[in-house]
Amino acid sequence: MGTSINVGANISKYRRERNLTQKELGVMVGVTDKSIAAYEAGNISVEALGRVANALGVTPNMLFGIVTDKDELLQLSALCEELALRLCGIIQQISHKLHKDEKNRRH
Repeated sequence: MGTSINVGANISKYRRERNLTQKELGVMVGVTDKSIAAYEAGNISVEALGRVANALGVTPNMLFGIVTDKDELLQLSALCEELALRLCGIIQQISHKLHKDEKNRRH
């Protein structure tokens, strides 16, 4: 298996781990879903590789399958940040609902 195919498979792997569609990743990177499909098939430039890695919260080395302790820490940090944002959103929704319920009880 060639390096470009490994890179493509890793882009797909990390995209799926983050529950992103090709279209969603494309929006994050600034390309079409067809471009993401091409990247996942191994057709990707060095410039695009950096943008995809950044959008996925990984290092370019990780897309090549080279994972160091530092890379794993960076990935965990990115995942923690994503989880924190999701939790904030959930807390805001709950708070809004509780406030709305409290208002309805008073009336």
